[in-house]
Amino acid sequence: MGYSRQVYIEAENELNRRHSEAVSRAQRRLDAFYAACPEAEDVRRRIASTASQAAKAVLRGSDVRASLESLKAENLSLQRRFAELLAENGFTRADIEPQYACPKCEDTGYVDGRMCSCHRALLRQIAYESLNRISPLTLSTFEDFSLDYYSDEPVAGRRSDREQMRYIFNYCKRYADNFSEKSGNLFFTGATGLGKTHLSLAIAAAAIDKGYGVVYGTAQNFAISLERERFARSEENGGDTLDLLNTCDLLILDDLGMEISSSYITAMLYSVIDTRIMLAKPTIISTNLSMQELEKRYNERFVSRVLGFYDRMPFRGKDIRAKRKFGRHLSGRSRTERNPDHETLFVPLPCAGAAALRLFGLQRTGGNDCGTNALAVAGGRLRIARSQNDLGAAAAQLYRGPRPAPRRRGRLPRRRTR
Repeated sequence: MGYSRQVYIEAENELNRRHSEAVSRAQRRLDAFYAACPEAEDVRRRIASTASQAAKAVLRGSDVRASLESLKAENLSLQRRFAELLAENGFTRADIEPQYACPKCEDTGYVDGRMCSCHRALLRQIAYESLNRISPLTLSTFEDFSLDYYSDEPVAGRRSDREQMRYIFNYCKRYADNFSEKSGNLFFTGATGLGKTHLSLAIAAAAIDKGYGVVYGTAQNFAISLERERFARSEENGGDTLDLLNTCDLLILDDLGMEISSSYITAMLYSVIDTRIMLAKPTIISTNLSMQELEKRYNERFVSRVLGFYDRMPFRGKDIRAKRKFGRHLSGRSRTERNPDHETLFVPLPCAGAAALRLFGLQRTGGNDCGTNALAVAGGRLRIARSQNDLGAAAAQLYRGPRPAPRRRGRLPRRRTR
């Protein structure tokens, strides 16, 4: 499959490590056996000697059959004695022989010149871990993608955001389930924080599980690598970035339009997209820009290739990253635990800006927009809790009812000094 050179190098190093460790462990156990039973080492040496004697008998050519029969009998007798010594000292044959992780290839990665299944599994694992390291999220799955963050209210006669995202989710799930080298191309558009990267990485995980090589990266990261290799060939991250982008089984190009702008980078990105179209290799592109903005940043030809050969998926809704963040605060206690005599809801919020207010559909009725410690929300209106004391009092009122005012302690009279 189309893995990067670095993935193959890491897999080879891991196989070499496994093989060396298995041999070293067996040698340490054999040395312990010899230390406990010196006779065993002498018997093992004599067994090896019979093999060399057999070779010499063949070369001499005189009475070869009789010599070989005599050596065979001696060898079998010595092997029986060696087995007896093992048992007498509490060892087995497996204790002194390498125990490889893969008995088929003995941790070499190949059987009769063909790649072993353990080698292919290791390549998938390394590619998966590599993708997870460079992705902005942990490698996502379809199971942890929730549609609850999207509104189910119709928008201007169209279907709701939730229905739109359910359609996209189901489409991507079918795409991942049926993924192959001949799968089509996907183009994700929409504002930031709507799940474009999440679904891209979920597809990537499914493709890797099927044994395909996946390359993920932002347009900015690829642009930096291409610009660097333009002047000096680099072996970092597996070598030739352009070749990797052109030949991998699945390319995920995230945040198109956010990369450094130059005629060279634009030409290279167009070349990658065009080459993969000609090779019929699947590609997933995501962007926060509209089609008009993409045409303005690149050119009409660039956008035409995308529109003609990619299935466009317009993501809709509000930033679910912020909703998840605030949702953790909101779900700290169930509604049944709240004081029924008070309808105020207090939301801890380090920076209560106008965007946060719009997220909850609230109005600001005082205080500044930033740097506040908490939002106190009641009946769709907002007031600011500016200190931990205010927030503590609000929480007490919310969950336990009004908190009694602390008693004031009188000051001790000052002692007069003469």
